[in-house]
Amino acid sequence: MTKNDNKDDAILQKMRESLDSIDKKLEVKTPDMAYFRKMVADGAEKKQKHKRKETLVFVAAAVSILTLEIYTFNLSMIFFAIVQGVALLSLPALLFILFRQRNRQGGVR
Repeated sequence: MTKNDNKDDAILQKMRESLDSIDKKLEVKTPDMAYFRKMVADGAEKKQKHKRKETLVFVAAAVSILTLEIYTFNLSMIFFAIVQGVALLSLPALLFILFRQRNRQGGVR
């Protein structure tokens, strides 16, 4: 072994001793199981609230869209057909444009 190896070993030994002394001085407290159960329950409750809110927003949007479609259908059959045609043609075109932009930026994510 060389002189540098002995120096490195001495430094490692000092580091180990220092870490051991820190471990002895510091008290490690592990929270009780009730704390973890409460954290899990709170997380589950937040997820449930978020899911409920998301479902409510979806239902409200769906009802609004369906109501507008029924209204336009009753208002004018030609206007309804135009709205449907525009939606049917614009959605694939929009998706094509978005995918093409993503491919230019480095691929689909």
